[in-house]
Amino acid sequence: ALLLSVVVLGQAFLDDVYKIVEFENGHIIPDASFPDTMRRGLRGFGVALTVSLVGILAVKINFLLFFKRLGAQITSYLIFWYIVLFITVACGATNIGLMDYKCVFNSLEYRKANCTQRNTLKRYFDFQKVSVILDVISDALIIFFPVVILWNVRISLRKKIILSCTFGLVALTIAVTIVRGSIFGGTYKKFNQNEMRTLNMGWMWFWIFLEFAVGKS
Repeated sequence: ALLLSVVVLGQAFLDDVYKIVEFENGHIIPDASFPDTMRRGLRGFGVALTVSLVGILAVKINFLLFFKRLGAQITSYLIFWYIVLFITVACGATNIGLMDYKCVFNSLEYRKANCTQRNTLKRYFDFQKVSVILDVISDALIIFFPVVILWNVRISLRKKIILSCTFGLVALTIAVTIVRGSIFGGTYKKFNQNEMRTLNMGWMWFWIFLEFAVGKS
């Protein structure tokens, strides 16, 4: 349901997001309707990003619950499982909490007064860096479980195949996260060099949705 809601939000608001990106790149001149376009686009983007982050966290918790059942008879395994669960939830909650909701959902007047300064933009760039790092950390910890089970627990061939597919899926999710981070990293480097670059919201939406969709599949 969460993944479907992001698709619906894309159908409703991506046109507005693309117009904002074109304006930021200097490709269009804003008309009288542009403030409404920006308001709709930013709010749609904010909702989609939040839903995607919640969905990604839910997918990771589902992975962990699946792995818990497979190794429930091993005490050390369970102890490590609870540690990873805590870290995963903490990383996901931090991702969701670090988002600058005031600059996404407030009025245009508020955004003009408070969200266009360099320090505000830098804070948002830092959020994106932290988001990628936390995603990779939690994914890397989750990938530990299928490896341990495949090597140390006697299970049926069917379960081994399922675990191998799960391992590949988590690895692919990590790869998508790293690609998202590398694309963002180029923009951040320009920003640090005092070239006022903005993040492409369309690309951000695409990559966070792709990460969610890959994990959900």
